[in-house]
Amino acid sequence: PPPPPPPPFPRPAGSATADVIRYLRLNHMSDPYSSLEDGVDLNEMMSSPQPEYHGGDGAPYWTLIARLTVRGCLREAWTALTRHSACRRCLEAASASAAEGEGAELARRDPIAAEDYEAFAAPPDAMV
Repeated sequence: PPPPPPPPFPRPAGSATADVIRYLRLNHMSDPYSSLEDGVDLNEMMSSPQPEYHGGDGAPYWTLIARLTVRGCLREAWTALTRHSACRRCLEAASASAAEGEGAELARRDPIAAEDYEAFAAPPDAMV
């Protein structure tokens, strides 16, 4: 019989595919919600008006987002990131402008909210 065709993308020995990485992340990394700082109530933190400052410096919030991202839980990471006060503020401003029929006027009325809106508009495409 003829020899098998070479793989379409030859890989060096020991390399891992994206599927292997996903499997390892989901099955062999610790739960991103576990072992946050002692005394951190996740529900309280995520429902607070400014979770990015929860506990004084916001370390539990940013640790959670980093852990979710590293583990590959990008939808959950994005959901946590949308709880950031700047994200909620710019989404509320954009919704108010859209409701008033002023879509592009957000930049004129509140340039900081418009910049935040643009900054928060990019990650969902990359993350989810």
